[in-house]
Amino acid sequence: MPYPISKLPYGLRCRLAELATQAERYRLQIAAGDPLICPPKLQTIDTSTSNLALQYENGKLVFTELMENVADLRDVTSELVDNIIFDIGIMWLNRITFTPDFFKQLSTKMMVTNTKHIVINSDNPPSVNFDDLFCDFLYLKDLTFMCAAPKDWMADILRFQRHKLQNVSLVKLMNDPFDFDVDLLIKLLKAQEPEFCLWIHTLISCDISMLRDSLSNKLSLWENAKPPPFPHIVIDFGYFSYTYFLPPFKFRVLDLI
Repeated sequence: MPYPISKLPYGLRCRLAELATQAERYRLQIAAGDPLICPPKLQTIDTSTSNLALQYENGKLVFTELMENVADLRDVTSELVDNIIFDIGIMWLNRITFTPDFFKQLSTKMMVTNTKHIVINSDNPPSVNFDDLFCDFLYLKDLTFMCAAPKDWMADILRFQRHKLQNVSLVKLMNDPFDFDVDLLIKLLKAQEPEFCLWIHTLISCDISMLRDSLSNKLSLWENAKPPPFPHIVIDFGYFSYTYFLPPFKFRVLDLI
């Protein structure tokens, strides 16, 4: 709902426009629901391509479509924030050092209200503060780990999530077998959106026989080409994939146990 900024005296609105940064001036126009709120000069904005990375190039901080010399959160200075509106739908966090307050700092420097998907790529299992993650990214629906997931990721999601997720993806580029607490995994499935998908991608050489055996004891194998309309898990490796789902009747049985 627009704020009644347009009812302010004309001179005060002009002064606000003078004092505001370019990004603040544009946000005033959006908040008022009318670009004429900032007379006498309209604040225009140029939109970027869909995929951009903030990184270093020849010693300078630039936006590029490649992700090589990735910038640090400390490099997102007030100069950038004053002149750029970071309206991010999908956020890639590539080789980030996660401090305890990382997501809180990130939310103060960038507009993350429209961020629905976060991709984390790290050389080691990241130390993710799931409490801050769900607190500051209120519309998060999809979470992807392009690395080994944090040790207690399932328990932490269940403990701290403030809304249901649509997808969690684990892309594990190692031969180590996946080790899941299947009972906890079922609790995770039940707590998400009705068609939630846990997508597990691994190397074709990875031994997933123990994981498949564990899932077969608790879930049902889905053999249709279309994804099931129930919470499910997809194990994808090489040219093969297996889908296990939690049918409605198991929801009721598990609730009684």
